[in-house]
Amino acid sequence: MNSSGSKGTIVLFAPHPDDETLGCGGYLAKKIDEGYDVFVVVLTMGEKLFSVMLNIVEAPSPLEVCAIRRDETRRAMKILGLKPENLLFLDFEDALLERQKDGAIAKVVQILQEKKPVEIMCTSQYEGHPDHVAAYWIVLGACEKAGMKIPIRRYITSLKDGIPPDRLPELIESVEITKYLPLKKQAVAQFQAHLGILSKKQTVPIAANFDEYLKPEERFILQRG
Repeated sequence: MNSSGSKGTIVLFAPHPDDETLGCGGYLAKKIDEGYDVFVVVLTMGEKLFSVMLNIVEAPSPLEVCAIRRDETRRAMKILGLKPENLLFLDFEDALLERQKDGAIAKVVQILQEKKPVEIMCTSQYEGHPDHVAAYWIVLGACEKAGMKIPIRRYITSLKDGIPPDRLPELIESVEITKYLPLKKQAVAQFQAHLGILSKKQTVPIAANFDEYLKPEERFILQRG
């Protein structure tokens, strides 16, 4: 434990507001409880959720969707124990993260050099969403540019083509989060942009539930060696 009382710093990068909670909210709560100084960095505004998924561009508008999702993430992170000042938003355009790769790498390098984490977390190159794949390459590129050899723990939200984790050509670790599952359930319930009806043009929620993310274990893809 360092002089500040922390066991070290962990920085998690989320492509969109909610990925951090769905993919590894239990692990985050566990690490915060264990004394790590955890930072969560949300790369995009997540503003295109309704325009892309439902073709709804007003009431709520993309900017309103961004604000709604940001507030949801703030509430979720507070429930999991994250310090409010440790939640950062980089405001890149949703759904086009790959095209903004150079700017994102520059910002991530700055964060890594400032925070000096002992562990980095992000989504993997095996995810189905292009922004999730781009997030991995951005974080990897930033580590290389910063000259930092830091362990990268890749969390899972939804793998491409529904591939199960045990079919990936990588090391998979399952982390028991039963103790923190009640907190994760409370945090996940904040995401009413998915679970609720926010527009008069909606007939059903974007997601019926998030039960698939509320298991007693969370799985991670680890680097070999």
